[in-house]
Amino acid sequence: MSEVNEMGCAEFADAAAELALGVLTGRERARALAHLDRCEECRENVRQLTVTGEELVGLLPAIEPPAGFETRVMERLGLGTPAPAPVPARPLSAAAGASAPAPSAMTRTRLGSLASAERIGAQNRRISTACCR
Repeated sequence: MSEVNEMGCAEFADAAAELALGVLTGRERARALAHLDRCEECRENVRQLTVTGEELVGLLPAIEPPAGFETRVMERLGLGTPAPAPVPARPLSAAAGASAPAPSAMTRTRLGSLASAERIGAQNRRISTACCR
């Protein structure tokens, strides 16, 4: 396996949530999709994450948050100003084998927030694992 181009299951696990939420972009997204083409286990993982993400979005209120809400949350978390949520190249569910309409701008913002939360959780798990060795 070429470290530069191919992504293994361990590396894919770090990007799976962002891919499932439709916020993974660029080269990282291409590498993750290539991995899904050849790994049934990771495809199933992304399918489950996609379903979970869609269920979580369904629990969110159907109103726009107040102006500046996301910026205030990100600043309190020490992550600075959030970048605009990228528009996925293809609908999220298409990567997992189903078809779905592209998410709205409000949904992309919510998904971006969920992805940020997942990144924070992944960072905390890595720090915790490194400290406990």
